Amino acid sequence: MNIEHLLKRIAAYVVTLFFCISINFFLPRMLPGDPITVFLEKMGQDCSYKGLDPAYLNEWRARFGLDKDLLTQYVMYLGNVFRLDIGFSMAFYPTPVFEIIARALPWSMALLAVTVTISWTVGTITGTFVAWKKGKTSDVLFYIMLGMQRIPSYIMAIILVYVFAYVLLLFPLKGGADLLMLSRTFNIQFILKVIHASILPALSIFLVNVGGWMLNMRSFVVNILGSDFLMLAKAKGLSEVHVRSKYVLRNAIIPQLTGLGMVLGFVITGSMIVEVIFSYPGLGYYTQLAIIYRDINLIQGIFLIVIFVVLTANLIVDLLHPRIDPRVSGED
Repeated sequence: MNIEHLLKRIAAYVVTLFFCISINFFLPRMLPGDPITVFLEKMGQDCSYKGLDPAYLNEWRARFGLDKDLLTQYVMYLGNVFRLDIGFSMAFYPTPVFEIIARALPWSMALLAVTVTISWTVGTITGTFVAWKKGKTSDVLFYIMLGMQRIPSYIMAIILVYVFAYVLLLFPLKGGADLLMLSRTFNIQFILKVIHASILPALSIFLVNVGGWMLNMRSFVVNILGSDFLMLAKAKGLSEVHVRSKYVLRNAIIPQLTGLGMVLGFVITGSMIVEVIFSYPGLGYYTQLAIIYRDINLIQGIFLIVIFVVLTANLIVDLLHPRIDPRVSGED
């Protein structure tokens, strides 16, 4: 990879990051309702009548930097992002935003790491099997995976809640609600409760994503099976095992690997909705609370983390692509 290509990719990353950070400032402010009024009502103060002292409201607006014009707020917001200080949360006042994110991020990262790894691995293996084996078994597996891939993750989560929590009573309806209370005592009981509460959220994300990985891998393998260089390898008298491992899998796995960074954003947003359904104490759970309480600081902080993770993952994949695939020179 040459330096010019590297600089172009980093420049595109910085521009995209700045653009997304700017959108992240304006979107929460488009939510209906006054965030300070909602905050004070949460604190038990009645803001529904006109007799409330305007100076009192302005004092609270000044504490959150909402007493200035929009342009000044935007400049202050960019400075806070650069200093990694988004301020205090309104829903959990006076807790800093990044303290809440630090509390929720490990839960989301653990859930995503497990589900993405397993769904990618299972999808890759089953996709290869379906492409190689043509028959009733592989066809049935193909259509099952195709059907699950069309189901949104939150619909799958609702189905699993109804079947396994409401009908079969194997899991609590809101399995993750008490995990934060138990997190202070790290013992075997806590670990078992975490695993028990994470099964349904992980299963809903897995079932939705494994079909997509299977379909992609099947498509890659089928395309390679009909290529000219594969026919040449067979004509040389190479064994079937050698052809499949060195020629088919080696070439099909490359776009499957690069696809990880491309779909990470969709997986994260889908998992955040799943966290809300299961009351799982991750970023999605706190995003719901932030929207309810019009906590624009917490919304901005959470989306900043999501933006950074997704864009950085895509940058890493983009930079590693020429090394993963020798056919890509890394030059524009």
